[in-house]
Amino acid sequence: MSIDVLKEDIKNKEFKNIYLFYGQEEFLKKYYLDSIEKAVLENDLTAMNKLVLEGKIEISKIEEACETMPVFSEKKLVLVKNSGLFKSGKDGAKQDSKEQLVEYLKNVPDYTVLVFYEEEIDKKLKTVNIVKKNGLVVEFSLQKPAELVRWVVKVMK
Repeated sequence: MSIDVLKEDIKNKEFKNIYLFYGQEEFLKKYYLDSIEKAVLENDLTAMNKLVLEGKIEISKIEEACETMPVFSEKKLVLVKNSGLFKSGKDGAKQDSKEQLVEYLKNVPDYTVLVFYEEEIDKKLKTVNIVKKNGLVVEFSLQKPAELVRWVVKVMK
């Protein structure tokens, strides 16, 4: 399961270059995003090595953010929220933008951890498949009551 792989990546501080977080469970998405951020941006240079891009943006902006070298750190974090790049139809980004992104995702620099944070995705798109191939796709579906009870008990201990 991809969430187990994500936990291992965070525990070992060995990150893939690309992550795609999606699903309805906002708490877990934010929790794992914060965990990645803390692990990647260990020293207090969060402001210098973290870029957040929101909404429908040009691929060139993502490329520019990823290509900029980290400052006094080994890695930098680029977060792209609700971009529409992983949706099809009128809600999604234009096809030429998606093609440009597919080409770029094959060559994301080693010093960049690129996280896409989406509500929902179309799993059949090329953009999703290229992330699966070069990174990790993690679905955060709503948790069942039994899982929530186990989690609360664990936190309370």
